[in-house]
Amino acid sequence: VPLPGMKRPNLVRWLAGILLVVLGTFVLAATRASETRRMVSSGDCTLSVLTAEPAATPPRGSVLILHGLVANGKLMDYYTRGFLNAGLRVIVPDFPGHGASPPPFSFERAEACGEQFLREGIRTGGIDPARTVILGHSLGGAIGLRIASRIPVAGVVALSPAPMLPVEGASPEALFYRAPERLPESSLILEGSSELPVMHRAAQALITLLPHGVAKFQVIPWASHSSLLFDAQALRASVDWTATALHLPTGSPLPNRAVYAGFAAGALGVLLLIGATVRLIPPLPQLTEPAPRLPALLPYVEIAAATTLAMLLVRFTGPLKLVAAYSADYLTTVVAASGCLLLLLNYRLLRRLGPYSLATSLSCALAGVLGSFLFFGWLRVSIASSGLSFARLWRMCVVFLGVIPICLAEELLLGPAGATAWARARRLAQGMLLRGVAWLILVAGVFHLHTRQVLLVIIVPYLAAFSLLQRLGVDLARRHTGSGLGAAFFGAILTAVFLVLVFPLT
Repeated sequence: VPLPGMKRPNLVRWLAGILLVVLGTFVLAATRASETRRMVSSGDCTLSVLTAEPAATPPRGSVLILHGLVANGKLMDYYTRGFLNAGLRVIVPDFPGHGASPPPFSFERAEACGEQFLREGIRTGGIDPARTVILGHSLGGAIGLRIASRIPVAGVVALSPAPMLPVEGASPEALFYRAPERLPESSLILEGSSELPVMHRAAQALITLLPHGVAKFQVIPWASHSSLLFDAQALRASVDWTATALHLPTGSPLPNRAVYAGFAAGALGVLLLIGATVRLIPPLPQLTEPAPRLPALLPYVEIAAATTLAMLLVRFTGPLKLVAAYSADYLTTVVAASGCLLLLLNYRLLRRLGPYSLATSLSCALAGVLGSFLFFGWLRVSIASSGLSFARLWRMCVVFLGVIPICLAEELLLGPAGATAWARARRLAQGMLLRGVAWLILVAGVFHLHTRQVLLVIIVPYLAAFSLLQRLGVDLARRHTGSGLGAAFFGAILTAVFLVLVFPLT
């Protein structure tokens, strides 16, 4: 029975969303590997560790998988299932401050805890180093190579390892780790053909550190830094190299990727549910007086100037130190400064936010909270192991305060939502173009001012996808309720949850 006031199309969205989530859950359950998760403490390190055993035979060896920065062990599921098919035991710890492992995180601590975990496993007999291969991606690839240079293992596979050599274009500030004096005796380094040139050069140069051992550098066509995690050719190379290092037959079957169809179905269902929730908010009567108009190019000039000035302020006045304890500190600081500058420039245009209603604004905020945690819950079920804690909830509040100015400024610059499909498409394109201008300047700043923020460049595809979905949601909230303030609240909450729980950029 539909809720009072619920229109039939919205009821269909609710039912379709629920059906897709249920379908996705069944697909995930059918394709997931059998695995256990436990907290392992050693010294001052406590790590959440996922362990998966092959179903058919006793393990013929082990693979220690180390994930990348802002990732988690669950995201390595495709590789986990690939190695299980080869009859290998798979061990996947979450680095400190990642997934379900408690903070604090630092690059030095991540390496120390990874090495400590391996040494403790060897000491207790749970890991046989002669029958163990380390596979790492990005940050994990660099850590795996460094650990294996000190602890002899059967081999190492590094997927697009973080730069460790001062090659052309690599700033010393961006070298989080130094390369070991020599690579482990059996090392495979994989790079995607779409990788950043500096990372490609740095990875290829690593081979020179093992002139007489078994080392190989291989480029995976059409793959990027992140897509290597889901690439069948990269997995094939990794599994066969591991089998050779352990003196096992190659050519074990690769797992299917139905799990990603299940994830996509559930994600689409969640998006439908979020949209249906927003449509439950009663719309406001619109203002009779037309909103002030802006010159066509002015918003883009203003956001370019505000972003540039904000980056310079962060670089040369040091406000980053005030929020260094918080996740998403750099990005939040820059967008907070640029958002405040834009609001100061356009404070006379507040009528472009449309009618004001405290109830509508709070309803949009509540819809943002419910939608964000619904989507995070789905990620938790499917590809993430992150959990909620008081510290993360507190960080979300801080990040929300940092991003609300830019969300308000965007609604001011874009103005009221149009009624026609063409007007909606134009507003969406204008919103994405505004963000594109800001992002180009951010990327330039990463390379010339804040090179330790290179992660902002590496995961651009994921940030672009989120930005598009978030912009669609904000436009829906603005169009349905008529409230620019409510739409800004909705968008800021979505952004805060994304930055803290999904991609905690630093």
